Amino acid sequence: MGESENLSKSWATLGVFKDFETANIKKQSLLKAGNKLVKIKRCGKDGLEFKVKFVKPKKTKQENLSAQPNKPNKLKADKHNRKRRNSKARTKK
Repeated sequence: MGESENLSKSWATLGVFKDFETANIKKQSLLKAGNKLVKIKRCGKDGLEFKVKFVKPKKTKQENLSAQPNKPNKLKADKHNRKRRNSKARTKK
């Protein structure tokens, strides 16, 4: 694993638990499910709670583009509507 890969990780919080044992059970279930990078961090007042964090898979540009619905170009639509409004105003005079 290269150093540049470490910089691009995006950690997400799964949950906050009152004791380490419960957090560890959740961590183990994530590891069994196939998540390779899972960690437990202390949090809360005086560090008495435990936060389970995992790496969210990053989407590639292609996945981002395919996830977005096809929308008409708003700028073109606005320009077209402005032309129509201007032409109507000219004809009323």
